Order: sequence, then structure tokens, then C-alpha cells
Amino acid sequence: MRITAVITLALLSTLPACGEDNKEPITSEHGRWQVLSATRDRRPTGLLDEAYFEFDTAQQVLTTNLTGEELKLTYAFNQERDRVGLTGSAVLTDLEVVTLSDTALTVQTVMMEVPFTLRLGRGPE
Repeated sequence: MRITAVITLALLSTLPACGEDNKEPITSEHGRWQVLSATRDRRPTGLLDEAYFEFDTAQQVLTTNLTGEELKLTYAFNQERDRVGLTGSAVLTDLEVVTLSDTALTVQTVMMEVPFTLRLGRGPE
């Protein structure tokens, strides 16, 4: 799936649904994803079981604890390469979007010269 679908999904998820006056508007927390499974150098690892990503599409900020501490990173999408470029960390500099659906997101990244693949699911709203 192209990164433009990620942007469209993120923008649509921040809009309140039409005709649903009794519901709270969806906030930037709607962009929260939890790690369901991860591989480190193509081997399963449980070290990232508590990791999360929280995309704030209004501010273009990604909050994550993937590196072991909470980071607030600015991000930009590269539509041609299906990549999310990150600024603010020497360890976590980009994410490659492999797959995306309403409930699942798979990304790949390299940290300290080690490749990681993360399968994510929607976090608590």
C-alpha cells in the first residue's frame, strides 16, 4: 500500500464522523499503534513487546518508546519510497511502511546497523 494511503487514513481518522453528534471527536491518540510482534535481524524478539508508536498528524509528531526511552520525533512522509523520515533521534531515523490496513501496520527500520521488522496493531483509544 502506498504511503499516500497512510496519510489519507491518518487525516480521515482525525475527523469526527458525520451524523454522530453524541460521540467525542477523534483525537491524535487515534494514531496509536502497539507492537504485536517483532523481529531483530530476522529473528523473533520479545524485547519490544511494550513498544508503541503514537502519530499526531496535526503536529507531525511521533511519540515512541521503541529505543527504550520515550522520544518525541518530528516526521515527514516520502511518498515515492513509502518511508517516514524521522528527526530528533540518532538511533531511529526512518520507518519503511510495508503493509497497512485499518487494524494492522507493518514497518521496517534499522537501528544501530540491525534490521527490525515490527508488526503493529491499533492501541487503546
